[in-house]
Amino acid sequence: SRPCHAHSAHRGGKSKPRAMLGPSHVGALEQVRHDSEEVRQRRARITEQRELLALVLIVGCASLGLVVVGLLQEDVWVSFSIAFIAAAIVVCAFLLLLRPIISFVNCFFFIQTACALDISGASFYFFTDDKEQFPNGPGFSKIFFASGIGVFVALLNLQGMAMYNRYMQEWSYSGLFIFANMSLCFINLGSSLVYLRWNCHVGIPDAVFVLGTWGAWGIVNMWMWLPGVVLTSHLCPAGLEATMYALLAGCHNLGLSVASYGGACLLEVLGISPNGSPNEAHQFNNLWIASFVSALLPMLTLVLLPWMIPNATQTEQLLEPGASATAGAPLSRFCARADIKRGAETVGDREDAVRFSAMTAARDYGATTGSPGTDSTQTAP
Repeated sequence: SRPCHAHSAHRGGKSKPRAMLGPSHVGALEQVRHDSEEVRQRRARITEQRELLALVLIVGCASLGLVVVGLLQEDVWVSFSIAFIAAAIVVCAFLLLLRPIISFVNCFFFIQTACALDISGASFYFFTDDKEQFPNGPGFSKIFFASGIGVFVALLNLQGMAMYNRYMQEWSYSGLFIFANMSLCFINLGSSLVYLRWNCHVGIPDAVFVLGTWGAWGIVNMWMWLPGVVLTSHLCPAGLEATMYALLAGCHNLGLSVASYGGACLLEVLGISPNGSPNEAHQFNNLWIASFVSALLPMLTLVLLPWMIPNATQTEQLLEPGASATAGAPLSRFCARADIKRGAETVGDREDAVRFSAMTAARDYGATTGSPGTDSTQTAP
């Protein structure tokens, strides 16, 4: 099948861009055509906010660095340390260069994403090991685990979207994030019971239990994800939507990298390292602990929610029209205060120079005319 796919891709690879250029050129895709002056103004607005260009470079360098680390480094602790340092630099840059309402929301989403530790590397073997490898395991086929459950969860994602659109659009960000976080925590804790095999003790088949808990997660996860998308969209200034959204999404992806490496470190600490070998049931003895930690850790971010998430509904406008992405940022305020101080010092120097010139002129005039009141060195009678 690969040669056929490669042949079809080679045969049609140049026709697709050409097929898209025609409708795009005549405006059939409903895109707005800008004249040269509008393009110049948009570019000038981006270049005026040099902080955004700096963030693009910082996020790009951090992403490329993590790619190199992933290719060359096998020690999970070294990889986690590098990913954590790179992400911390990026988040600090966001906090320093962007206005607080944008940087705080971005920081909250990053922390929440990084706290959801990824333990899928071990859970895959738990669910797909056969009877020789894990006698008391679920024994799912790889097709059912990767495709069947994935399609089922995707369908329930649509149900979650429908419920969100029907009942939750008028909720406040804070209320919805609290409700969704707590719901996801309880669902993840419940799904962790399969690692203790408690569902078998009460007579619930593994397939039924996993489909039920993971399906519920698919619904509730949409209640967490959709308001995050809405909030991020509201924080993109007009004319900079693509740039700002890409920056926020890039920081979110760094959080996923930290969560992935952090989950690998947690599995190593707990002695969980399955690889499909025969009789590896002992490798899963502590997997329920890793699952519990992964479920509970994101709840810690709720402590930060009152300070980092705006107290507003999802229909309220968060940025005024024509707002700058960097107005009110710590670096901008520092530079503004420095400019004011330098301006005040310059004005003060000018005033001192004027007074000194006036005193010198008065002294010279008094020395010429012999008037005693004009010499600043004389004492008044």
